[in-house]
Amino acid sequence: MFDDFPSKSDHSSEMDEKIKQSIRLTKGLAAHNMKPLPDDYVLGEHDVICGRGQKCFNHMGNRRFRKMVEDYLAKYSESSAKLEKTYIICDVVNRVRKNSPNGGFVKKDPMTGRYFEVGDFLAVRILIAWIVVANETTRRQNLQVLH
Repeated sequence: MFDDFPSKSDHSSEMDEKIKQSIRLTKGLAAHNMKPLPDDYVLGEHDVICGRGQKCFNHMGNRRFRKMVEDYLAKYSESSAKLEKTYIICDVVNRVRKNSPNGGFVKKDPMTGRYFEVGDFLAVRILIAWIVVANETTRRQNLQVLH
């Protein structure tokens, strides 16, 4: 399962074990698609940090991501076909990755401090979660206008 990590030396082997351990922290299918980023990786302004808390919420890439979700929300909400919604979701995920070719959707391992690029499975889950939040916010705002 995790045997495809290359080992170049004893130090590299030790690092590989830390990477494997980090990946095990993420459960399910998402763990299989996480790709370790370089040790010296620095977050870009277009990276979307997958996580909770103010640091993630306030990161420039996360703010841009939420704005992008808002921009696509009407189109997504008006779509009745599942296939059309799938195309919209793929378009958003691909735009994030295109804007941040070295990262995209990233997650930080709290134990090692190393960043990982998450796979499509987790990226789509995060996007759908933000669509739900944006839809609920829009619905509440519309109800307040009516009352």
